[in-house]
Amino acid sequence: QRSKRFFRADDRLRLHRTLGNGLAYRGARRPAPGPDERFVYFPLHLQPEATTSPMGGVYVDQNLAIETLVRALPEGWQLVVKENPKQRFDKRTPGFYRRLESLPCVRLVGRSHSSFDLLEECRAVATVTGSAGWEALCMGKPALVFGQAFYRHAPGTTRVGGVEEARETLAALDDG
Repeated sequence: QRSKRFFRADDRLRLHRTLGNGLAYRGARRPAPGPDERFVYFPLHLQPEATTSPMGGVYVDQNLAIETLVRALPEGWQLVVKENPKQRFDKRTPGFYRRLESLPCVRLVGRSHSSFDLLEECRAVATVTGSAGWEALCMGKPALVFGQAFYRHAPGTTRVGGVEEARETLAALDDG
Protein backbone atom coordinates (compact mmCIF):
# COMPACT_ATOMS: atom_id res chain seq x y z
CA GLN A 1 0.00 0.00 0.00
CA ARG A 2 2.84 2.41 0.82
CA SER A 3 4.44 1.76 -2.55
CA LYS A 4 1.18 2.48 -4.32
CA ARG A 5 0.77 5.77 -2.46
CA PHE A 6 4.39 6.72 -3.16
CA PHE A 7 4.09 6.15 -6.90
CA ARG A 8 0.76 7.92 -7.07
CA ALA A 9 2.36 10.95 -5.45
CA ASP A 10 5.18 10.78 -8.01
CA ASP A 11 2.63 10.68 -10.81
CA ARG A 12 0.91 13.76 -9.40
CA LEU A 13 4.23 15.61 -9.18
CA ARG A 14 5.09 14.62 -12.76
CA LEU A 15 1.68 15.83 -13.94
CA HIS A 16 2.13 19.10 -12.04
CA ARG A 17 5.59 19.60 -13.55
CA THR A 18 4.35 18.73 -17.06
CA LEU A 19 1.45 21.18 -16.83
CA GLY A 20 3.63 23.92 -15.35
CA ASN A 21 6.30 23.57 -18.02
CA GLY A 22 3.69 23.29 -20.78
CA LEU A 23 2.06 26.54 -19.67
CA ALA A 24 5.46 28.24 -19.36
CA TYR A 25 6.26 27.08 -22.92
CA ARG A 26 3.01 28.55 -24.24
CA GLY A 27 3.71 31.83 -22.45
CA ALA A 28 7.28 32.09 -23.74
CA ARG A 29 6.48 31.52 -27.43
CA ARG A 30 6.97 34.44 -29.79
CA PRO A 31 6.30 34.95 -33.50
CA ALA A 32 9.00 33.89 -35.92
CA PRO A 33 11.26 36.65 -37.23
CA GLY A 34 10.42 38.45 -40.45
CA PRO A 35 12.32 37.98 -43.72
CA ASP A 36 14.58 41.00 -43.15
CA GLU A 37 15.60 40.10 -39.60
CA ARG A 38 19.00 38.56 -38.91
CA PHE A 39 19.00 35.57 -36.61
CA VAL A 40 20.77 32.42 -35.52
CA TYR A 41 18.63 29.30 -35.34
CA PHE A 42 19.08 27.05 -32.29
CA PRO A 43 16.95 23.87 -32.35
CA LEU A 44 16.74 22.35 -28.90
CA HIS A 45 17.82 18.77 -28.35
CA LEU A 46 15.75 16.16 -26.64
CA GLN A 47 16.59 16.07 -22.97
CA PRO A 48 17.94 13.67 -21.86
CA GLU A 49 19.52 12.45 -25.08
CA ALA A 50 22.17 9.81 -25.67
CA THR A 51 24.39 12.02 -27.85
CA THR A 52 24.03 15.37 -26.10
CA SER A 53 24.85 14.11 -22.64
CA PRO A 54 28.23 12.52 -23.35
CA MET A 55 29.19 14.57 -26.41
CA GLY A 56 27.93 17.99 -25.31
CA GLY A 57 30.31 18.43 -22.39
CA VAL A 58 29.24 21.37 -20.22
CA TYR A 59 26.78 22.34 -22.94
CA VAL A 60 24.54 19.43 -22.02
CA ASP A 61 22.87 22.35 -20.23
CA GLN A 62 21.41 23.93 -23.34
CA ASN A 63 20.65 27.12 -21.45
CA LEU A 64 24.41 27.62 -21.13
CA ALA A 65 24.80 27.38 -24.91
CA ILE A 66 21.88 29.78 -25.42
CA GLU A 67 23.28 32.32 -22.95
CA THR A 68 26.70 32.06 -24.61
CA LEU A 69 25.11 32.88 -27.96
CA VAL A 70 23.08 35.75 -26.50
CA ARG A 71 26.28 37.36 -25.20
CA ALA A 72 27.93 36.93 -28.60
CA LEU A 73 25.13 38.18 -30.87
CA PRO A 74 25.87 41.32 -32.89
CA GLU A 75 23.64 44.36 -32.40
CA GLY A 76 20.18 43.81 -33.86
CA TRP A 77 20.43 40.01 -34.17
CA GLN A 78 18.00 37.52 -32.64
CA LEU A 79 18.39 33.95 -31.44
CA VAL A 80 15.47 31.81 -32.59
CA VAL A 81 14.98 28.73 -30.43
CA LYS A 82 12.67 25.88 -31.38
CA GLU A 83 11.65 23.08 -29.05
CA ASN A 84 12.14 19.55 -30.29
CA PRO A 85 8.71 18.25 -31.33
CA LYS A 86 9.31 14.97 -29.47
CA GLN A 87 10.33 16.61 -26.18
CA ARG A 88 8.14 15.81 -23.20
CA PHE A 89 7.58 18.73 -20.88
CA ASP A 90 8.18 16.68 -17.75
CA LYS A 91 11.81 16.14 -18.83
CA ARG A 92 12.72 19.84 -18.74
CA THR A 93 13.66 21.47 -15.48
CA PRO A 94 11.10 23.78 -13.89
CA GLY A 95 11.55 27.29 -15.17
CA PHE A 96 13.41 26.31 -18.36
CA TYR A 97 11.01 28.25 -20.59
CA ARG A 98 10.72 31.17 -18.18
CA ARG A 99 14.50 31.48 -18.33
CA LEU A 100 14.36 31.62 -22.14
CA GLU A 101 11.59 34.19 -21.97
CA SER A 102 13.71 36.45 -19.75
CA LEU A 103 16.50 36.73 -22.32
CA PRO A 104 15.85 39.86 -24.41
CA CYS A 105 16.88 38.73 -27.89
CA VAL A 106 15.63 35.13 -27.70
CA ARG A 107 12.50 34.07 -29.55
CA LEU A 108 11.01 30.69 -28.76
CA VAL A 109 8.94 29.70 -31.78
CA GLY A 110 6.23 27.06 -31.74
CA ARG A 111 6.93 23.39 -32.31
CA SER A 112 4.83 23.42 -35.45
CA HIS A 113 6.99 26.07 -37.13
CA SER A 114 8.89 24.57 -40.05
CA SER A 115 12.52 23.78 -39.23
CA PHE A 116 13.30 23.87 -42.94
CA ASP A 117 11.96 27.43 -43.22
CA LEU A 118 14.06 28.48 -40.23
CA LEU A 119 17.13 26.85 -41.78
CA GLU A 120 16.54 28.71 -45.05
CA GLU A 121 15.98 32.11 -43.43
CA CYS A 122 18.69 32.08 -40.73
CA ARG A 123 22.22 33.44 -41.06
CA ALA A 124 23.71 30.53 -39.08
CA VAL A 125 22.69 27.47 -37.10
CA ALA A 126 23.92 26.77 -33.59
CA THR A 127 23.65 23.35 -31.99
CA VAL A 128 25.28 21.21 -29.36
CA THR A 129 25.67 18.05 -31.47
CA GLY A 130 22.54 18.01 -33.61
CA SER A 131 21.95 17.15 -37.23
CA ALA A 132 20.64 20.68 -37.86
CA GLY A 133 24.27 21.81 -38.02
CA TRP A 134 24.99 19.24 -40.71
CA GLU A 135 21.84 20.28 -42.61
CA ALA A 136 22.98 23.91 -42.43
CA LEU A 137 26.39 23.01 -43.87
CA CYS A 138 24.69 21.12 -46.71
CA MET A 139 22.66 24.28 -47.43
CA GLY A 140 25.80 26.45 -47.44
CA LYS A 141 25.10 28.02 -44.04
CA PRO A 142 27.66 28.23 -41.23
CA ALA A 143 27.24 26.02 -38.17
CA LEU A 144 28.30 26.86 -34.63
CA VAL A 145 28.85 23.62 -32.74
CA PHE A 146 29.19 23.42 -28.95
CA GLY A 147 29.80 19.69 -28.60
CA GLN A 148 31.65 16.86 -30.28
CA ALA A 149 29.51 16.57 -33.43
CA PHE A 150 30.86 14.29 -36.15
CA TYR A 151 31.10 17.24 -38.59
CA ARG A 152 32.88 19.64 -36.19
CA HIS A 153 35.98 19.83 -38.43
CA ALA A 154 34.06 20.40 -41.67
CA PRO A 155 34.52 23.67 -43.56
CA GLY A 156 31.95 26.22 -42.42
CA THR A 157 31.84 24.88 -38.87
CA THR A 158 33.00 26.83 -35.84
CA ARG A 159 33.69 24.90 -32.66
CA VAL A 160 32.38 27.12 -29.86
CA GLY A 161 34.10 26.83 -26.52
CA GLY A 162 32.96 30.19 -25.18
CA VAL A 163 31.65 33.64 -25.95
CA GLU A 164 34.72 34.85 -27.85
CA GLU A 165 34.65 32.13 -30.52
CA ALA A 166 30.95 32.70 -31.10
CA ARG A 167 31.38 36.49 -31.14
CA GLU A 168 34.17 36.33 -33.75
CA THR A 169 32.16 34.05 -36.04
CA LEU A 170 28.96 36.08 -35.73
CA ALA A 171 30.82 39.38 -36.24
CA ALA A 172 32.30 38.00 -39.46
CA LEU A 173 28.79 37.01 -40.60
CA ASP A 174 27.48 40.45 -39.68
CA ASP A 175 30.20 42.03 -41.82
CA GLY A 176 29.16 39.87 -44.76
